[in-house]
Amino acid sequence: MDQELFSSQAAEWIKNHTYTELVNANGVEVWRCQEPGSNNLAFDICVTRYGIAVFGDIGHLTFDVGADYGINFLRNHSIGSVHRKLAASCKAVDLNKASLLSSVEAAIIELIDQHVPDALKPAWLEAGSDFDQLLAWLEVMNAQNDDASLLYGELLDCIDRIQRFDDGTRDIVSAFDFLAESETLLGVHDTWEWSITKPTDDLWRKIFYVRHAANQIMALKEAALA
Repeated sequence: MDQELFSSQAAEWIKNHTYTELVNANGVEVWRCQEPGSNNLAFDICVTRYGIAVFGDIGHLTFDVGADYGINFLRNHSIGSVHRKLAASCKAVDLNKASLLSSVEAAIIELIDQHVPDALKPAWLEAGSDFDQLLAWLEVMNAQNDDASLLYGELLDCIDRIQRFDDGTRDIVSAFDFLAESETLLGVHDTWEWSITKPTDDLWRKIFYVRHAANQIMALKEAALA
């Protein structure tokens, strides 16, 4: 996730928004974030004792923080902290193929370390490899066909199947199903616990719209106090 890109895009796309306080009573605070005369990317931010809700043309988000945190929380410099407080139902995710491949690579390296005779282990094993080195070594070992310590061909087929998954898609269930089928081959278990997802770009855009708006609103509040 490119924070600078999402931040600059949000600032540009809602640069004409104005921020109007609609309610500030009984522990409830509501702000309308909207370009005058347009509903494009317009949204409301509602702060209550029990949570913060955002809804409008950008979609909706709900945060598990209340009035004690206030709108100021939404402009937190740690975007990860903001994401962590997002309600689980709002945390849309995509497949993270880089993370998936990294986890499979680690499993295969562990297999090599445990089962391949020392004389056949690759020189890069202790120093660590990149994925291309591992793939090339598996192809050589499969072609030589003189060591039965690992199912080299099946490991290559497993990697090929994983590489054909589309990064940044919602095809996460298929990826987890395939991992479950491959646990015996990879010598692992509980692959359903592997971290192979990432927040969607659409979700990050929503968060950065809200973060930009929160900065503008807090600036208005600070100016009023001054």
